[in-house]
Amino acid sequence: MKDSDHDRLKEIEEKIKAKDYGENVFGVSDGVICFDEYTDKKTKYKILWILREPYESDKIKENINKEKVGGWSLASALNKRESWEQTVKSKGGVQTYRKLIQTTYAILNTDGNDGFKKNSYKKDFDYLKKVACINVKKMPGKSNSKDKVILQHYLRDTSQGGTGFLKQQIKLIDPDIIIYGGTFKYFKKNHFKEELPAPKKLNNTNSFLKKGNYYIIDGKLHIDTYHPSCRMKDECYSNNISRAVKKWENQI
Repeated sequence: MKDSDHDRLKEIEEKIKAKDYGENVFGVSDGVICFDEYTDKKTKYKILWILREPYESDKIKENINKEKVGGWSLASALNKRESWEQTVKSKGGVQTYRKLIQTTYAILNTDGNDGFKKNSYKKDFDYLKKVACINVKKMPGKSNSKDKVILQHYLRDTSQGGTGFLKQQIKLIDPDIIIYGGTFKYFKKNHFKEELPAPKKLNNTNSFLKKGNYYIIDGKLHIDTYHPSCRMKDECYSNNISRAVKKWENQI
């Protein structure tokens, strides 16, 4: 990543935080959690997670005394956490970050096996800092995301005259792998259009949760799967994704 891209991403983060939604509610910025870790040449792949919306409970002490809702950086808050106990601030966050950390570890440490390590999220929590993470909706949300609301925010951002934050962020973050946690449906209709190839099924072994595809577009791997807060077991969730990574590796 160029220094100019880094600077541009920081500019976008500031614009997101400053966006006024009315009634004293402002945006929550996101992006690369730790630039040194994300751009480290020793890191096998650059990974971007695209999730739904941020939660106000994830903010850190530096934001608590602010009277307004929002107006803070999720990326900065996660980067400043030094342990698993500090990483998790809400019940929803437990599952989300647990699966995110274990899956990221599995992707970056594939060695012929699935790469999954059970209950590794406490020891390997620093893998959270090796990724970028953005939300479709930049406005603080509640415990349950509403699909219609997330879609409205996506359309506002990507429509003519919209902020264009998502497209700019994805381009500047320049990931090798994008994992869409329940968000691919928004991008599928408007982001790819004719260039989207036929989907390839994830190797899903859970009989109750059979959703998931992956796509290879311009050499990059796009994974359409559940949000990491889903009920699917951590190992199943992680292995479905890491196996798709292996198939992609064999093709490139």
